[in-house]
Amino acid sequence: WYDDYSRHLYYATNSNSVDGSWDTELLAYALVNRDEGEHFGGVLSTDLAIDSNNKVHATFHVLRSSMGDGFWHASGNLGSWDKIRIDSESGTGVDSAIAFDSNNGIHIVYSDTTNSDLKYTFYNESTMWSTSVIASEGNTGWSSSLALDVNDRIHVTYYDADLDPVSYTHLRAH
Repeated sequence: WYDDYSRHLYYATNSNSVDGSWDTELLAYALVNRDEGEHFGGVLSTDLAIDSNNKVHATFHVLRSSMGDGFWHASGNLGSWDKIRIDSESGTGVDSAIAFDSNNGIHIVYSDTTNSDLKYTFYNESTMWSTSVIASEGNTGWSSSLALDVNDRIHVTYYDADLDPVSYTHLRAH
């Protein structure tokens, strides 16, 4: 969850609990200078998914922070996280969605608000992150969602603020 006061992102789970209690920890923090006159900053716009190996994956957008602006991915479990910045542009990572293919390849769509684009990135154990632009016409890429079918084909919906309707596209599997 995102703490609006501290501007930090926390992770909570009750997966190890017999009595239903929750374990929580700080996943990402952003040291934001509140005296800059900016209205907001910190860790924003998150998504969470768990792969078939029970590994947790989180995506989040960081803005005006000592952590480094851009779009981040964290993976791991309670007490042990690997974090990497996927896209270093300050307006990237808004409205992200994450899903996994049948080989636990990571697929993510997200908005690049600086360029008004919808981006797609993919990662598996044999490759590094590979990012491309799905849609770039107009003010596009808002409120994206992502799903993979049984053949690992990628299906994406997103909002285009200029055209107004929700748009749909599909991509071939990697």
